[in-house]
Parts: sequence; C-alpha cells; structure tokens
Amino acid sequence: CSPYNVSSTAAGSVGTGSAILNSTINPNNTSTSITYRYQTGSTATCNVSTPASTVVGPSSLTGTADLSGATTQQSLTGLIPNQVYYFCATANNTYGTGYASSVLNFTTSLQKPFIYAQGVTSIATTTASLTSTVNPNNASTTIIYRYSTTSQACSSHGTGSTGPIGLTGTANISPNATSITGLTGNTIYYYCATANNGQTVNSVNDGNNGTYSFLTL
Repeated sequence: CSPYNVSSTAAGSVGTGSAILNSTINPNNTSTSITYRYQTGSTATCNVSTPASTVVGPSSLTGTADLSGATTQQSLTGLIPNQVYYFCATANNTYGTGYASSVLNFTTSLQKPFIYAQGVTSIATTTASLTSTVNPNNASTTIIYRYSTTSQACSSHGTGSTGPIGLTGTANISPNATSITGLTGNTIYYYCATANNGQTVNSVNDGNNGTYSFLTL
C-alpha cells in the first residue's frame, strides 16, 4: 500500500546556510523513500511539482509504525542567509506517493555582511572619496567609513561618515563611494569601512587591522 500519515514537522538546526528537514511517515510495510520539496516563494501546496526544488531524504524505510526524528530527517545546505524557506515531505513506494497535508516554513539566520575590499579615490587637500566592496548577505546594510590621523584598529577610529544605506541582496556591491571633507592638507589619514545589517563587521580581515592610509595634497 502507499505510504500514509505523511506530515512535515518543524525544521531544526537552522543556521545561516543550512537546516534539518523533519517529517513523520508510515511506510505501510513497503520499502519507502522520502523526498523533501522546498522553495523560497510562499506556497500552501505540496504536490508533485510544488514546492519547486527537491532534496532526497532517507530510503528503504519499512514497517507498519510511524517513523520520525533521525530516521526521516534530511540536511538541506546551500541556503541563503536571512531567507524564508517553505518545505514539505513526500514519501514514495511502489504503490504510490503520499504528500504532507501542510507546508511549513523556517527562516535562515542572519549573517554578517562581508567586506571584500576598500580603497580611496579623488584625494585632494581637504577631501577624499572612500570606497568599498560589500556583500550585504541578504539583509539591509549600512556602510560607515571611519577615519583618523592615528594608525589603529578600525573600531578605534573616532570619526564616522555614513555611506550608502539599505544595500541588500546576495551579490557584491561596489564602489559605495562616499566623500569625506574637512581634512587637513599634507596629512596622513587612516581609514576603514564598517558594514552593519543587524550585525556589524569592521573592515576586511587581512592582517592589517583593516586600516589603510592616504596622504592629502
């Protein structure tokens, strides 16, 4: 007989890019395999084509009792941070396929933005333009450039100049150019970029304390 009592249960171990999908199924005394369907778009339907993506779960399950927990769960990886995913369980044997009656959802964890590079252009006597390459990691991100005339770790620079705000998505964004003014001529300035999307990262992690320098004209 076809598997029955197929139901999705809450996802576990949800991280920034992975989760464990769970279900309860009854193999109905026939060797049964589980497939989980998932997608990012909202849906209340679980069938042969929805949700749109699949990950193969445990197989060769048998017996007449309901199975759940580690026996039926499957790890899902390669997910996007700060993203809602919808999923359901399906169970198949030689007699047919059973579909969960409901679709559940979970939200992956927030991940700090990545800062891949920073630089300076348009250096003049009292002004300069600071730049950076940032990945917001799918959460609204604000860039703040910090600078001073003292060589020190990024977080110790006292002056901040707000750069672009509301950056989002999963792609690298550049140049994020931001003009700073009121500088003193013929002076070395040390600078860095910080990015915040609910979590803050201070500059690039490159063994240089994330701080670079330029000399005004």
